Amino acid sequence: MELVKDTGLIVRMIAGKTEFLLDTYFNIGICSIGRFANHVYPDLPGVKINLKALKYVVIDEADKMVLLDEFLPLYCKLKEKAIFTTMLFSATNNSSVKDFIDAENHFAFYCGTPNTVATSVRQKFWHINSRSLSRVFGVFREATIVEPYEAGEKPHPFDAIYCMLCRDIKKMNWIYVLTLCGIPAVSVHSGQMPEDRQRFLQYFIRGEVQVMVATNLLTRGTDIQVDYVINYDLPVEYSEYIHRCGRTGRNQQKGVAITCIDFDNHDDYNPAVLQQIVLVLSSAASD
Repeated sequence: MELVKDTGLIVRMIAGKTEFLLDTYFNIGICSIGRFANHVYPDLPGVKINLKALKYVVIDEADKMVLLDEFLPLYCKLKEKAIFTTMLFSATNNSSVKDFIDAENHFAFYCGTPNTVATSVRQKFWHINSRSLSRVFGVFREATIVEPYEAGEKPHPFDAIYCMLCRDIKKMNWIYVLTLCGIPAVSVHSGQMPEDRQRFLQYFIRGEVQVMVATNLLTRGTDIQVDYVINYDLPVEYSEYIHRCGRTGRNQQKGVAITCIDFDNHDDYNPAVLQQIVLVLSSAASD
């Protein structure tokens, strides 16, 4: 929204937990599949968008979108209504994306190496006891600082951590525990209203809180300065690991991605993800 401020362009948010459109007079629609479908399919509630003037369809996180059952039927419906250019963006690629595009009529542009964590991100793996809580204290200055944290201790202003813990936070008490320990924190997840999520995100961006606890909702499409990413749990897909780590080390900045693993717990981890991480890191080390 901020990018088009004062341009005269009308932008509408067409997504869950927002009001249905009352009219279809806008230039850019930012859409989720479910809510957008209401304004396309005639048998669903919502005013219908005139798609004849549609010029561009931009699909962010394309590798994830093309796997959704609702995506292809909706996309084909758009193709019936208009002639438009499709743009796909993602840090990771898969065979479904390759099957989706027209092999004879497309352009591909690569920035960096697809399906890998950026070289600006230092990846670390900590052995933990999954039945206890672990924490990080310090700031990235070519080396991480690991110290025990005592209840009530205040982080030094130059050692404040900006990190993201990806977890199903609705089942945990992270915010309460961190706050009681004297570490201001906010949570961001899909159960919140969009305006609440944006407000909490701004608290983190402005430095009013040191820690943001987030689910996978925030592992894609967010460009903010984060020094540390802490994966409290290992993602079940390698692509999600890349996107989580990609929240740090952005825009030529360095960052640290720390993944907590209990090597004595063989039930909660996808071995294929661990194997892929080791394979990519080993390949990078040999180059």
